[in-house]
Amino acid sequence: MNEHIAEAPQDAPREAPQDARQETRQEISKKELLQETGISYGQLYRWKREGLIPEEWFEKRSAFTGQETFFPRRLICERIEIIQSKKDELSLSDIKDLLDSLPMQSNLRQTLLATGSMDETFINSLEVDLEGIWLSAQSVKAVAILYVAMNLAKVSITEQSTLISQVIKTLSVEVPATATAQPAIATTTSAATPAQEEKG
Repeated sequence: MNEHIAEAPQDAPREAPQDARQETRQEISKKELLQETGISYGQLYRWKREGLIPEEWFEKRSAFTGQETFFPRRLICERIEIIQSKKDELSLSDIKDLLDSLPMQSNLRQTLLATGSMDETFINSLEVDLEGIWLSAQSVKAVAILYVAMNLAKVSITEQSTLISQVIKTLSVEVPATATAQPAIATTTSAATPAQEEKG
């Protein structure tokens, strides 16, 4: 008589810890952002008005709690870290100039998507490996403007991809692997006056 041997039940897949799940997510809600960074609602939107945080990073959409604003996680967290580290030394205007000159220390694919002008299909067609390439915020804006202009001129997708790829290579910044998003800069500024912009 054949004996029936029951198979041992397989362990159910374990759910990743909450911290690990948050770390791998590519976006963060406004509520989570304020909790994780310790900044206030007022600071966040003041920095937006002053141009320290790009408006296109504020993506409003429906959530189970109602209308919610989401951000590209890595980009916004890096940006806030820099602002917080410099706001006691520099005016908001000076911080903006600093941010505009910094190479983007994030996945360039996500950065280009965050401009709102390029879709993922086009970015995947680029003839350049975006991993490891650093662009300044000004260069990212230039690439996005060029892409929009070529669309308006009805340039073929193939030609757009080739030209954008060449421009990205040309504008890329060589940054050591150990570089951080907070380069050493002079902290000496002119004496504060009543008219000087209030720090964030």
